[in-house]
Amino acid sequence: MRNTVKHAIVLADREWCEAATSGKIRVYDFRERKKGIHALGPGSVCVVLSKAGKNQPQVVYGEFRVVDVKQVNVNEYNKLASQGLIYKPQTLKPGERRWIIIFDEFREYQRKVPKEQLTDVKTSTSKKPISEWVIMGLSYIDDQALEGIRKKTQITPLNEISERIKKLEERVAFIEKLLGVES
Repeated sequence: MRNTVKHAIVLADREWCEAATSGKIRVYDFRERKKGIHALGPGSVCVVLSKAGKNQPQVVYGEFRVVDVKQVNVNEYNKLASQGLIYKPQTLKPGERRWIIIFDEFREYQRKVPKEQLTDVKTSTSKKPISEWVIMGLSYIDDQALEGIRKKTQITPLNEISERIKKLEERVAFIEKLLGVES
């Protein structure tokens, strides 16, 4: 059986998205208690959906690649907060624990697409498109949905870029041959 990497859509406010874009933070922390997010792991991609604001729809803002997912205690949480890796850290009570996602780089999408425009983006098993989903904090997606979101936001996967470069090199070689130019 093939082990597939799970991905997710996570919800954040616009200020968090701006802080992540600046590279200042490296932790996504859940504001409420999560029972576990074990399906995510190193290599998973989290697409960040910004919360709706006054006269602003929810938009697909960017993505990050997961380095680690873990539950931390107050001391670990406060250490990460003191390093400036958590945006607006929470005040945790003694003995309290929080699930966090540590990520390496936040990529802001070239085009921020309103969630309502994801009418043709689905997971391989979902009946409804993501535009109809109610996302409250974290919703799992698969490779199919991730690639659909990336196409809408104009993020091109590396293999597609490599294929374009290969075709351009072939064209240049053909033109050089026609002109009698040695490469």
